[in-house]
Amino acid sequence: MDNNNLFDEKSGSGSFDVFKAKVNTDVRISVCGIGGAGGNTINRLVDDLKRDVDNIKFIAVNTDNQALSRSKTKNRIQIGKELLNGKGAGNDPELGMKAMEENLGEVLSVLNDSDIIFFTAGMGKGTGTGATPYIVERINSDNLETLVICVVTTPFLYEGSKKIDLAKKTIDNLKKNSDAVIVISNQKLSELYGELAVEEAFKKSDELLSSAIKGLINIIKYNGNINVDFNDVRSVLKNSGNAVMGIGEGEGEDRAHKALEKAIQNNLLWEEIKLSNAKRAIVFVSGKNVKVGELTKLGEELRSKLHSDADIITGVYNGGFQDDDKFEVIVYIGGFEENNDEKKVETEIKIKGKDSESNVDIHKDSIKSEGLIGGFDDSKDYEKPAYLRRRRLDNLN
Repeated sequence: MDNNNLFDEKSGSGSFDVFKAKVNTDVRISVCGIGGAGGNTINRLVDDLKRDVDNIKFIAVNTDNQALSRSKTKNRIQIGKELLNGKGAGNDPELGMKAMEENLGEVLSVLNDSDIIFFTAGMGKGTGTGATPYIVERINSDNLETLVICVVTTPFLYEGSKKIDLAKKTIDNLKKNSDAVIVISNQKLSELYGELAVEEAFKKSDELLSSAIKGLINIIKYNGNINVDFNDVRSVLKNSGNAVMGIGEGEGEDRAHKALEKAIQNNLLWEEIKLSNAKRAIVFVSGKNVKVGELTKLGEELRSKLHSDADIITGVYNGGFQDDDKFEVIVYIGGFEENNDEKKVETEIKIKGKDSESNVDIHKDSIKSEGLIGGFDDSKDYEKPAYLRRRRLDNLN
């Protein structure tokens, strides 16, 4: 399937066009790309949409003013203006963090009215790695109602263990302070598309990042025959930690089965995640003449792959393709159970502040058997994980 067609207005093939039908404009969505990789994703989304969309805001944030000038969104924010003078953060995440700190108010002012915020960035280098966890933590502490989803990429193996370890630690942080993190591995991208030219391979990465975001926009914004609303999405992704998504298309005999298999065969995950540990899922189906039997079989097949107690929410749009035989599935899976083999390892790093040097404890959870990435909280003011703080506040209300 060509992910470029997710919002295609001209062809009847590809994914259904959310903007040709009734659209829910009550949910306010912001997509914030941070650093070079995040900015590339924003540009792809703008290209794919080809028009302004009510209540969907695209924001490009960067320390590199030259890269920012190439952004295709009107919402451009240069961070670290005084610190870095538009020259970028290089491979130093501390500079990325300080740059976001310098212009935090400007970024928050653009995001503060959002119901859902997608953050997209590359992990392991400077701006995205340093600035993203900083802004995510501040939003988490200020606004518990906003759904925060991070869609990030990890380094190639040849970039070295230092960048890979840094990416893991940053993802740990994001998982503690956002609701869901979807991780795409550039290394696995190179293994699958090793014969492609470099530019084409990176386009594949951009496509995957943008499709992870567009799929959820489709689900929320479109009013289907069986509707999935914002609160349904919240129930699956809120405090989820790990999350996976997939889009698959099938046709002919067993088209529903073919589409689901393609959707869940997400070969570009950071590490293998066992679906049988997942307790929540959304599956959104589109196609002409969707039959009850197809929907039932699809639901049963998906349930067989998830935890026995999994809660599955289903949405259906009966239409969207010129070809009566085509069938598409968008699936988001979350609520992964932690493994009993989990071990906590404490390390200590030093982060230099503006005026002094302070020690920050990192708690890194490593789940060996499932390959899941755990989390840490780097703030002395927030010793408990984000989801425990939310529960405590809920109990007080």
